[in-house]
Amino acid sequence: MLEFLKPKNVKVAVAVAQLFRPAIHAIESSHGGVLPASALQDDYLIGYLAGAIAVAANFAGIVNPKLNGLTNLHFFDRLFPRHGLNICRAHPEKLENSDDYLKAYQDGITDFNKIIGDLGAMDLKSISGDLADMTHLREHIEQAYPLE
Repeated sequence: MLEFLKPKNVKVAVAVAQLFRPAIHAIESSHGGVLPASALQDDYLIGYLAGAIAVAANFAGIVNPKLNGLTNLHFFDRLFPRHGLNICRAHPEKLENSDDYLKAYQDGITDFNKIIGDLGAMDLKSISGDLADMTHLREHIEQAYPLE
């Protein structure tokens, strides 16, 4: 589909997913090219990503709860094909019941707010791996998914 025809929420989801794709690829690479099932249950990883996409959607002016939910779904489906819906459904319960998830969500918000602040007047497509400082996520991945 032509880029200008895509809805804003899809554009946001694609732009942010592209930023995080290398981190997911690093996890896959450390496990023989396959994403371990444990990654889909990793409260820190999923919580961090949820916090980041929440900030990105807000930055893009997506405030309608239904549109925000669709943005999350597109984002997680791009990173974890066929698992986005399950991840999105679990989000409210995880926020309430998992301290790791809540901390990660807050870390994702903090880091992504810093990234957005570094953008100045640029848009989300301008974010690159060089600009993005995702120290919390990088440290978690190195600890939880060491190279084999």
